[in-house]
Amino acid sequence: MVTNLKRLTTEYVVSEDRIRIVGESDSPEPVVIWMTCRLASRAVPAFLGWLDKQTPPSSITSAAQSEALQSFAQEAAVAALKPQEPVSASPEVSPWLVHAVDVAATRNRMTVTFCYQGDRSAAVRFDDTHLRQWLSILHGIWLEAKWPTLMWPEWIKREKTTQQHVTIH
Repeated sequence: MVTNLKRLTTEYVVSEDRIRIVGESDSPEPVVIWMTCRLASRAVPAFLGWLDKQTPPSSITSAAQSEALQSFAQEAAVAALKPQEPVSASPEVSPWLVHAVDVAATRNRMTVTFCYQGDRSAAVRFDDTHLRQWLSILHGIWLEAKWPTLMWPEWIKREKTTQQHVTIH
């Protein structure tokens, strides 16, 4: 059973040393997802790779130009973020500890599926702007958690870090 998520609130929880994602769907109760650094570290490069493919290669003549285009697109996406009320869940909601993150991409959209036990999963669809916004939040979490930042490109490291309680949909 796949739950389609419409909005996410993503935060770092120090006591768990994990990422907590609360997702809103059509069901009355939100989904609470826990994701470890190890798992997120495997998923983020796929997100970044898809964003790299969003810029037509014919328009790029150098690595510096590619970096500048990515930086500009990232800053524009972050500037477009509008603060919203966080998605919240009652303490009675059973959280999921995600064991896999599947990524399926088309030219215009990326679907990220958080896999739990058996056939239970939750999926969220991103266009490039919303993915950039969520990556900004994840990068802020990385910095807060003091996790290794080697995989993060310079074009995202330069941006002003957003608050992790911003909701994306």
